Amino acid sequence: MLGFDGPLIVHVGQCGIQLGSAMWRQLARLDEMLYNNEVPPTPRAILVDTEPKPMAVMRHDARVKQGLLFRDQLCVTDRTARGRGGSWAMGYADDSSEFLEQIENTLRREIECDPVWELGWHASHRYSDRSVDVIIVHSLAGGTGSGLGSKVMEMTRGQLGRQGLLAAVSIVADPVGGSPMRSINEILALQRIEQTCDLGILVENGCFQAPSMKALNTEIAAALIDVMQTKSGLSLDDFQCVVCPMPTLKFAHIYAAKALEDLRMHIPPTRSQNSLIAARAVVGSAVEGSITEKIASCLGGRVSWNGPYNVDLRRRLPSPTLGDNSRRVSLAVNWTYTASMVSELQRDATEKIRHGAFMHHYNVYGVDEETVFGAAQDVHDTINNVNALLEQCFHDAEEGATLIANHLGPVELGIAARLVQGLGYSRKKINLAVGCWWTESFKAEELVLHPYDMGHIHVTNSHDLVAMSYKINEATADRPSDTDGEKLFLGSGSEAHILDSSDPAVELVGCSVATSHGR
Repeated sequence: MLGFDGPLIVHVGQCGIQLGSAMWRQLARLDEMLYNNEVPPTPRAILVDTEPKPMAVMRHDARVKQGLLFRDQLCVTDRTARGRGGSWAMGYADDSSEFLEQIENTLRREIECDPVWELGWHASHRYSDRSVDVIIVHSLAGGTGSGLGSKVMEMTRGQLGRQGLLAAVSIVADPVGGSPMRSINEILALQRIEQTCDLGILVENGCFQAPSMKALNTEIAAALIDVMQTKSGLSLDDFQCVVCPMPTLKFAHIYAAKALEDLRMHIPPTRSQNSLIAARAVVGSAVEGSITEKIASCLGGRVSWNGPYNVDLRRRLPSPTLGDNSRRVSLAVNWTYTASMVSELQRDATEKIRHGAFMHHYNVYGVDEETVFGAAQDVHDTINNVNALLEQCFHDAEEGATLIANHLGPVELGIAARLVQGLGYSRKKINLAVGCWWTESFKAEELVLHPYDMGHIHVTNSHDLVAMSYKINEATADRPSDTDGEKLFLGSGSEAHILDSSDPAVELVGCSVATSHGR
């Protein structure tokens, strides 16, 4: 069974289950510590589908070829055995109360309790205070993957609360072919990911080249495992810290190539200059060490506000997964291309809605035109506004103006403050605690912010916001007397300035933290 420190993986719909089959084939080989001593070993995964056939095929192949047993208690299907018609609304507004209750109960048992398998078949459960991270694997385009997948995300967030991370691994369909309702489904599903998940990992089928669907899933699974794997197993926390450093920059893309020189062929050609925000590159033993600049160049260069050290380069852990993979490159990228991809989806979806196309598939389940327009605008605004704001912050800092952070969330405060480090000031230092407020885990970053000796920034956690305060606690001869004992409380609605860089001394005059309403 996947170790208790690893994530629980929930596979939803035919696409999620087929990709799950490839993932578990490779997870079984990568690290035997992921499983317990039960015979046969049991993956810590939940399978959810409205039709039984894809799940039955996966379970049979796993048992015969890998010796893995997906237990009945963790496999949930609808007894009516009916699909969801390729419609997000039909999948989301599912009226099968027994089916939904079974999904929720299965999630609750696995999230709240440690399963203890008895006699190799039946599980008893004991309550545990450990936090659990969850990965939901699904398609954005289909009715079950997008609609029921969105419902499963909401259920999972309700069960997790703020104690664990929730990630969505979302398959983005090839724009050529497929369902004509694809863009509408994807926009509605992306809105739910933005609202409920801590990070979203987008996988574009068109960026992976393979001769068959099975080979395609194998390639995607290998790339996903590469970028999330640590020596102790899969880690969402580690991935989030590197690739999705802010709640408002939660979408990452996955790419892979057999060699570095082939990487450009697997990355979308539509990309702007200076688009790379953060990335993790996993390379084999035969790849040269100094490749971060080449990777940044493939992605159109770095954004101006995040400095030169935003590519985390790692060597692939030894495994026989794909044979000779010594030159293979796997890449997880957070970049401004996400905004252009979402803008294209938004244009396509809104154009269809304006002409009333396909709306009868949604209206019957209570989803009207305004709901779709609202979802498209929400996703577009979230992704585009934060990029524009951070670019403006950097521009203001370079011009010596005041840096404003009142629109940024708790983690963004740390990122914005980090901009000052690149301005060449080297005076006294303080420790700024930057944390993921929903996990109550804080990490210290040493930043150059103020020429005077200061105390530690105090961080307190509450339901809606992170409050920060600082106090100048040591008098110096050249410090203005009117700042003695100054204390600043930062909370919802505050619009205090974060830095005034017009003075070479970089006087710290305040900062701001906005209330975070969504996740």
